[in-house]
Amino acid sequence: MLEKRATYSVSMMARVLEVSRAHFYRWLKAKGGEDLWGPLKEAICAIWEESDRRFSFRKV
Repeated sequence: MLEKRATYSVSMMARVLEVSRAHFYRWLKAKGGEDLWGPLKEAICAIWEESDRRFSFRKV
């Protein structure tokens, strides 16, 4: 279903599959979905590790 999101709306797919949009988004969240923050999280962790874990979250 994820690969079809570019072609079809979530509303239409939910109607055809007879599921609610809320159920689709719940499934997506449980599955992990697209981790848009992943690269940023990795960069923040790398900076924190390089500082020997001395920097606070504000400084990072």
